[in-house]
Amino acid sequence: IMFLAAYDPIRGHLRTWSNKLFNQRGHQLHLALDGLMTEINTVISIDTLTDLLLTRLHASGRVSACSLYLWERGASAFTLRGHHQDGGPAPLPSVVAQPFGEAIPSLVQRALEPEPDSEQANFNSLLDAMNAQLCLPLMYRGVVLGWLNLSEEEWAGGFSTEEKQQLLELTERAAIILSNIRDFQLLEEEHRLATLGVM
Repeated sequence: IMFLAAYDPIRGHLRTWSNKLFNQRGHQLHLALDGLMTEINTVISIDTLTDLLLTRLHASGRVSACSLYLWERGASAFTLRGHHQDGGPAPLPSVVAQPFGEAIPSLVQRALEPEPDSEQANFNSLLDAMNAQLCLPLMYRGVVLGWLNLSEEEWAGGFSTEEKQQLLELTERAAIILSNIRDFQLLEEEHRLATLGVM
């Protein structure tokens, strides 16, 4: 087994097989993320993007609660576009830009230490209000367009490094799609206003 694990051509197959056998929910999440990376490219509306992300992630069985917040210029806040969860209170309807609007890490996760510093304590209380253990930014060209929030069952022990990396790749792709959709909507609005002006 040690020889096979060290042999490059077989290592990937061995990892997939062991995940499928010993970590079925993790394997289902991996499959869901692979499928989303392909399906997301065909999305042309924000509602479809929201529904696709949340439905697929929740259906994997690895994610017990998920929500998507997107920046709304008129509200000057991140507003809840949709959520799926197994139970409990609904997440906050909107979140002001702070503390997620400035120095953005690649992801924010709930700290488990008994006495976190004040910044992490603020993150923890906000994550609790959003029913989230992990927040992943939808960031495009240095601008945070929204947040994908995820929670898992308490016994699960946290998302693995590999899962977090896959999720970050997904949110990077989702941010590009979201930016393209909004650019197209803005162009449509400009054409509509130009037509009105001609009339």
